[in-house]
Formats: sequence, C-alpha cells, structure tokens
Amino acid sequence: LFGDLKRHTITDEGQETLGNELMAQRFVDRNIFMTAELWGLASTPPYGHRNDLTTIDEVIRAHGGDARDSAARYKSAAEEDRSALIAYLKTLVIEQ
Repeated sequence: LFGDLKRHTITDEGQETLGNELMAQRFVDRNIFMTAELWGLASTPPYGHRNDLTTIDEVIRAHGGDARDSAARYKSAAEEDRSALIAYLKTLVIEQ
C-alpha cells in the first residue's frame, strides 16, 4: 500500500499544481486530498490530481501544505540521493 489513506493539505495557497481545485469535495477544503498510495506509482503517470505533472521529481517538488517540509528536504538533498529515491520509486510498478 505505502500510504496512510488519510486526507492531507498538500498545497499552499497560490500554488499552481496539486490542489486549489475549483470546487470543494463534499465539505472538504479544496486543498485537501486523500493520500495516494505509492504502490504502482511508476505505472500511473501523469501525476497530480489534475494529471498536470509528468515526472516523479515534479510531483515531489510541487508538494506544499502538510508535505512542505518533506518537499524541502527532497529539494535540499544531494543529487545522488534524489536520484536514488526516484530510482526506487520507479520500481513501484503494477505488473499487467
């Protein structure tokens, strides 16, 4: 599963991707989404709730809100570490 199935604020006001939807989701704030599971991540591009991100790197960098600190740590990590993380995430495929 690799996810907590909880709702999280994943964007910041004014951010162009991942949230800020036009309509609320049945009384839930427009910037709050159910955490997507990581299993199968590499099989599901494009990414983001509007499918407007094409790479795993883009979607990690686009996170804000509750995930702001994690995104900042990713951005400040050494290129080698970011590449290793992306390589691992690309192994999470759903076999057809």
